[in-house]
Parts: sequence; structure tokens; C-alpha cells
Amino acid sequence: MRTLEGLTCTACEKEFRQYALRLMVLYCARMMGLDVKVDSDEEIGAVLETYIPEIGLAIEMNAHGRHLQAEQVVKQHMLSQRGIEYIILEQTKDMKRLAEEIVYAFKCTNIHLRISVDQIVESSRLLYGLYMSKREQI
Repeated sequence: MRTLEGLTCTACEKEFRQYALRLMVLYCARMMGLDVKVDSDEEIGAVLETYIPEIGLAIEMNAHGRHLQAEQVVKQHMLSQRGIEYIILEQTKDMKRLAEEIVYAFKCTNIHLRISVDQIVESSRLLYGLYMSKREQI
């Protein structure tokens, strides 16, 4: 929970970064009234980290390793065949930068978000906190 308070607990921050893309995309999409499929293989038979069907946008983090990179090339081809924009973001520890790249990804599909990068990061941390508190109750 230190990550919610802006304090650096390396384990908490590392776990938050694992969920950050999904949380930020969920937050931004919901602000626009859009649904997000997370870790779904329904569209192409391969798991997509985030996919927003209404606007035809899939966003994932850059994979490391030859097998995973080859998988992303296949996904790129399959999604382009379906007219779906596929955006791969570089891994980063800078959450503001990640939020900026997500805002840009939405712009690529003519969706202009009217929320600040700071608000995206802060709200994603709050969503993470809710997730963690529910997970601890189980």
C-alpha cells in the first residue's frame, strides 16, 4: 500500500508496474464509456493484454525474448487483417511516460482524452489499491 501513498516499496511498485498498462487503459477507456477486454484471446486466438473492440484498438507492452517478439509480429499481422490498430509500447518504469503513450495510442484512433497524465497515473494507483485490498480479503 506504500505505492498508493507515493512511497517507494520496491516490491509494491514492481507489482504495480506489471498491472499499470491494463489499469491505465481500463481507466482511460471507461472515461470514454468504452469496454476493455483484458488478457483475452477471443479476437484472434492469441492473448491480447488490452483490446477495445468499439474503437478497434489493442495495446500491449513490448515483449522481450525472440519467441514473444515473434508472437507480436504474428499478432500485428492478424490484427491488421481485421482492421484493428495494434500498438506496442516500450517497457518503462516512468508511469507518466506510459500514460502519455497510452493517450497517444487513443489519439491514433481519433479518441482525444481530456484527462491529465497525472490523473491517469493517480487513478490507476487507486484502482490497483482497490484490487490489492480485495485480493487480501480472499
